[in-house]
Order: sequence, then structure tokens, then C-alpha cells
Amino acid sequence: MRASISMPFTSGLYSMLLATVICCCGPWCAALAGDKGAVPSAEPGTRAPAHPTLAQGVLLVAGKELADPNFSRSVVLITDYGAQGTMGVVLNRRATLTAPLPQFKPLELHPDAIHFGGPVGLNRIMLLVRSDAALPGARRILEQVFMVDNYEALSQMQPQHRDVHNFRIYAGFAGWAPGQLEAELLRGDWHILPATSAIIFSDTPDEIWNELIYLATAKWT
Repeated sequence: MRASISMPFTSGLYSMLLATVICCCGPWCAALAGDKGAVPSAEPGTRAPAHPTLAQGVLLVAGKELADPNFSRSVVLITDYGAQGTMGVVLNRRATLTAPLPQFKPLELHPDAIHFGGPVGLNRIMLLVRSDAALPGARRILEQVFMVDNYEALSQMQPQHRDVHNFRIYAGFAGWAPGQLEAELLRGDWHILPATSAIIFSDTPDEIWNELIYLATAKWT
């Protein structure tokens, strides 16, 4: 069994959540806006019909009216999507490391590499790594982007992967039960856009929501 990366951490940059954490754009697209009508209820034990564009490796861009402080003005990369639900990481929430992480010493941690991944599992740490070739023990999320969530894969990262431009560390993740995200899409809470490595490893993550929401809501003639 692979050992997951889990350890205590703290952060002062997300006080709205009253949580303590550490932690992983130039795109073009056509976005789908959700139906503003009522959200249908699903029968107990069943999964709502899958949204046709939901999949691993796409972005969720929070709608302008989404007021949930966990996700307001957020951009989420979906890392898992299936019958068991949806999982992803928030790309544009920086965090501050306030405790030493000896396991990450080889990465020469830079403040820009540490992010808040979401409100769930705050003691779980994951990395997104940019690489042209497959990484041993890592899982491919999309082209050139791999997830590292175990010590085996972390220990085998090569020097070129440890550059601050090629990896992001995330504490916690975003999660939705089966049918929950589909209902939020129908309500118009999210826009769906394709992900790229340039978006995920942007040098200005604080700006990507503004860029993407403009693309998602622009009216083309």
C-alpha cells in the first residue's frame, strides 16, 4: 500500500473558512452556463445524470453569483470524476507555510508553490507536477500534468520537476457527492472550461479567475 502524504499545517490567508492550512491561464474555450431553473432532486441512492462535459482534467470556474466562501471566485481543477462523486483542487488560493515540512526539503519550497486545495481533508497534501514524461507512481490528470499523492512518487521526482514553475503543493481538496456538482451546474453556480498546464502553473494564480470568467461569460458575435 502506498503511503499518502499527510501532516499538520497552518495558514493565515483563508480566514473566511476559519481553518488552518498549507499546501497545488492564456486559455481559450466555449463555456457552458447552467440552467437557472429549479434543481431536480434525485432518488435516494441514485446518481443524477452526468453533465456531458464534466470529466477529469477540466476546470470549474465559479460563477459571479456564487457566494459560498469556500468557492467564491475560485477555479477548481477536477482530478477525479465518476460514480463515486467528484474531487478537485482549488488552483487560485495561495497559502502560507508556518511549520517546517522535512519531507519536502528537496523541493526547496517557494511561497508561490503552496496553495489551499479546498475545504475537505485539510491534513492531506497533494502535488501537481508538470512533466513531458510519465512520473513513476504519479497519476496523469491531463497532458503534461501529473498528481503526486504518495511518498514513493515524491521521492522519485527529478530535479527538473522540483522547479517552482513545475510543481504546486495543495493542502486539502474540494469534493462533491454523486449528483451534487451536476445540480450546482444546473443552478448556474459553475462554468466549465478546458484545463491546460499553463493555467495550472500560472505565475499569477490570483488573476486567473478574472481571466477565465471573462472568457466564460463573453458574448461572441
